[in-house]
Amino acid sequence: MKKLIAIAVVFVLVAGAAFAADVGGELIGSISFLHSDSSEATDGKLFAGGWPGTAGGGGLRRARAYAGGQNEEGTFGGWFRFETYGPGNPNFHGNAWWKPIDQFKLMLGVNPDGDYARDGVARWGFYQVAGDTEVVNEHWAFGASFYDGWSQNGAELTLTPIENLQIFFGVPFSNGGEAKDSFGNFHAQVAYDISGIGNLALTYKGGLGDSLTANQRKNTAGGNGSTLLLYFGLSAIENLGVDIGLGYTLPVTADKIKVTSPDPTDPSKDQTALVTLSENATYSAPIAIGLGLKYDGGAFGVKTRFQVQLGETFKAKDLFGVDDELKGDTVIDFDILPYFAVNDSLTVLLSAGLKITSPADNEKITSQKPGDAVTGWHVEPYVTVKSSWWAPNFYMGFRLESDGVKGTDASGKETDPVVKWFVPIGIVFSF
Repeated sequence: MKKLIAIAVVFVLVAGAAFAADVGGELIGSISFLHSDSSEATDGKLFAGGWPGTAGGGGLRRARAYAGGQNEEGTFGGWFRFETYGPGNPNFHGNAWWKPIDQFKLMLGVNPDGDYARDGVARWGFYQVAGDTEVVNEHWAFGASFYDGWSQNGAELTLTPIENLQIFFGVPFSNGGEAKDSFGNFHAQVAYDISGIGNLALTYKGGLGDSLTANQRKNTAGGNGSTLLLYFGLSAIENLGVDIGLGYTLPVTADKIKVTSPDPTDPSKDQTALVTLSENATYSAPIAIGLGLKYDGGAFGVKTRFQVQLGETFKAKDLFGVDDELKGDTVIDFDILPYFAVNDSLTVLLSAGLKITSPADNEKITSQKPGDAVTGWHVEPYVTVKSSWWAPNFYMGFRLESDGVKGTDASGKETDPVVKWFVPIGIVFSF
């Protein structure tokens, strides 16, 4: 691991000297210093290492080294990045581009962080590097209403026919297989900067729309339809940013469906089979509506984001035992992040959020009345410390969280939702 990092750092430094490229790197170390929870199994014991929902430990979370540049005319260029997450699993990413005229740019390669994202503060911009360190647990739920960017290996074409107008196409050629698999999953976006007001964008995420799945044990269904994402970012009001997102996935209709159901020979196990229906089944993904806000008053500021997903349906005659419509749950996500800069180096933040899942009424299908809404939550005060020359370098917090799901004990008695707590620490160094 140490050798890989050293080799990468030396390589980018040599490349920078030889080709006058921009070079740099980043190291992120993070740990869960202490953690525990309220479950009977834990019995009040303290643990070190591990993160919410994972069994992993702490240490070097990410190492990156990168370089990039272009020719004197600005017609050819590119960049590459070496990175590894924890011990082993090194990866190389990057692209090469050609820009013969200002209105045309072709890139070949991949940026796993995503290009052309339209999310404002709703996704990475909410927690930023604190989410990269896992000091806060960023769950990326807001990609349902905001475009998270083009991050596939393939070709990217950007056209700027007039000032303030940008048109983007992305095709994932690396998928291989039939041509329809690549071209059917293309992304396209039209974005326009309205001077003094904000940015408007419409994005299309391709899906083949030819595959349906259902899980009879969980009474859930899915499909691979294409998605339209509408975005507007308002920047006309001083110190206030507003992001509005809408995601709509086109329905998928087919007469064959991949069904997961209990194995009749062993009901505790699942079996999967491709079932041909007497009539077409139709799956409609939930509509997602998102809102992001940021107020920056200098030393004090606050970010907040909201998303609701609703209207999910699945129609398939007799597949779930009756000729009816299976409805999906309504899911609401809400986060708030007030912050106060004590001085140029120290900032105090308070992360808090809710995830409310309201069960759909499928009593005709499941013979069970919908249960109560489940409310997950988290509260986490944390601090950041930065040097005078870069963004925050040190992060530390105290996190309380629960998914809101009730459990059962050994006797079958219902138990309260488990509450977890963590003391996460992160260190970031960029060069």
